[in-house]
Amino acid sequence: MERKEEISSKVIKVCIVGAGPGGLAMAMSLLEEAKKHPSKQFEIHIIEKRDFDFKRRQKLIIIPYRQAPYTSYLKSIGESLRWDDFCQKAFDPEHQLTVDDSGHLLRFNKEMKKELNEQQKFLRRVLRQPEVNTPFFKSPKNFSIKTLQKALKEYLERAEVRNAKIDWHPETVVEKINVSGSSISVTETKTNHMQALSFDYLIVCEGERREVVNLINKEMNAEDKFKYQALGKKSYHMAVRLTVKSATDGDYRKFLKEQRKLYEEEEGSIYEAAEALGWHSSGYDDPVYILDTNLYKESLDDKRWRPRLFVASEIPESLYDIQDEQERRKKILEWSTIFASRLMRIPRDCFEIDTKEEDTHHKLNAVAFISDIHYVDNPIRQLSSGSYILLIGDCAMSAHYPLGFSSTIAMNEARIAAKCMVDDKAEIEDCFHPLNNNYQAYVTMFKKMLGPRPLAADNLKAEIRV
Repeated sequence: MERKEEISSKVIKVCIVGAGPGGLAMAMSLLEEAKKHPSKQFEIHIIEKRDFDFKRRQKLIIIPYRQAPYTSYLKSIGESLRWDDFCQKAFDPEHQLTVDDSGHLLRFNKEMKKELNEQQKFLRRVLRQPEVNTPFFKSPKNFSIKTLQKALKEYLERAEVRNAKIDWHPETVVEKINVSGSSISVTETKTNHMQALSFDYLIVCEGERREVVNLINKEMNAEDKFKYQALGKKSYHMAVRLTVKSATDGDYRKFLKEQRKLYEEEEGSIYEAAEALGWHSSGYDDPVYILDTNLYKESLDDKRWRPRLFVASEIPESLYDIQDEQERRKKILEWSTIFASRLMRIPRDCFEIDTKEEDTHHKLNAVAFISDIHYVDNPIRQLSSGSYILLIGDCAMSAHYPLGFSSTIAMNEARIAAKCMVDDKAEIEDCFHPLNNNYQAYVTMFKKMLGPRPLAADNLKAEIRV
């Protein structure tokens, strides 16, 4: 009993490296646990090498559950992907917010006149999307990474949790890990100010580059290092942002209505259309693809609305190998319309690449890339001092494209990790056993989906073509 009081009164020092969805979800989950455990004190440092003007344009998109061979796997993890539900409970705990038929956000059924904050904008995006019930689970809602980041950061900044303190370290890099002393040395890049931060838990959420993981491994004994293995076969992918060609009078609702009258169901299957562009599968499987659109706004009162889509999918190697940039963009457009046309039920020649936010030097709205997945043996290390290092998200296991939900996996892991940290049985049991079990379940799932890695591909380096 005395031991429990000692643990409860101790300040739990947490350093989170990375302010992506996984890192911010980690901080948010810790605040939720702090509310439940008022006797525990939390000191949280969030270290991010970039600034907090979030600019990531990736989407969090859940694959349509009917797509083979992923249906059975989504059945097993579907509920854990509902991060939008978790945010709704945190951002609107009293369930005050709804949307009307025009998409306006309401509080207590009255339209909100004031400018919306980031959490409200996020919830409006979620609430505007209809619920899609599958035979296995309610399909999660789609949203952009930067929208989520802004909402989570705002929540963390405004939260008043008496027993938790958050210190923000933007534009700060980790220089060194002191494994024996359970501390990290960080430098603020603008001022070159250096400081040491001690930790009970070092949570690494840095993504696939694994720069901090490499620093950690340099300080670890050979048997304790984080060890990675390749997973699955190499695969080729594209991601593109689409819109429709300009409507003569700017009325895109009218434009879509007219084009839908001209649309005829594509003859043949998706597989046949993809095969004509070089796709081949021994099992005659369609390319795996995901789509996100703003079509939910078509029925809303927004005169500035223009249809926009995001499409990501597997592609044949021959498309990836195209060297000429303009020809590659042309082929990516042609390929992506196989899926976009069927979704919007308009002819394929209605689409064009959306050049919004592109410039002469940064044409990132149509890219082709190789996916090369590696995963760590175990994302948890306990140091001799008793402190822990945890790898969360893509730094533990690379994202599998184009499933589109690796960020949700990271956020789910963060919730589990936060619960493990406050488990008072940690002194006598492996408190992070639930986290490792969850991680290994994901690894097993992806091994079954992707198959063994051919030996010839072991040295493959992921690269991107734009």
